[in-house]
Amino acid sequence: MTKVELFIELAQRASKIVESDASWSTKYGFIFSEDISGKIKETGVEIDYYDPDTSYKEDVLAYVKALNEKADDLKKALNE
Repeated sequence: MTKVELFIELAQRASKIVESDASWSTKYGFIFSEDISGKIKETGVEIDYYDPDTSYKEDVLAYVKALNEKADDLKKALNE
């Protein structure tokens, strides 16, 4: 698996976490752990992400939105 493919997979995993019934603090803890954001950093794929630093929910939603936008762009590049 390439680093780009790993990034896309991790973005999809983060989206599933957001859609779960877990509390926002749990979602935040998991998404900003070594299992998700740590591995995303290791892929070397950079995202344009603004951290609103207001609440767990807002932080998670902003980060995952940036992940999804980058993943969608990368998917287009891979399919061309």
